Amino acid sequence: MKKFLIIMVALFVSFAFVTGVMAAEKKAAVKTMKAQGTVTVYEEGNNLTVKAKKTELVFGIDADTKVQGDVKKDAKVSVTYKKEGDKNTATSITAIEKKAKKAKKK
Repeated sequence: MKKFLIIMVALFVSFAFVTGVMAAEKKAAVKTMKAQGTVTVYEEGNNLTVKAKKTELVFGIDADTKVQGDVKKDAKVSVTYKKEGDKNTATSITAIEKKAKKAKKK
């Protein structure tokens, strides 16, 4: 009976450990999202604030963030970012260049 009890406790502990590891992996899943808007604050290598529709979004910038084009205040940008909990980290920032108006034909 003691052997059976020891085996059952060992199985229970193993099951609890595996379940905990699997739950941690699910929690670590990162969402990748996109946003477009106008830059209100840009601190190169630090953070970026974008006014998108009716809200302002703040993005952290790290060494892996790819910046394309002329990103500056009042520029239109497209941001791809990772959402981890309450923190948004930009993975790429692309300036959207304004299209030149075509000259009217006479």
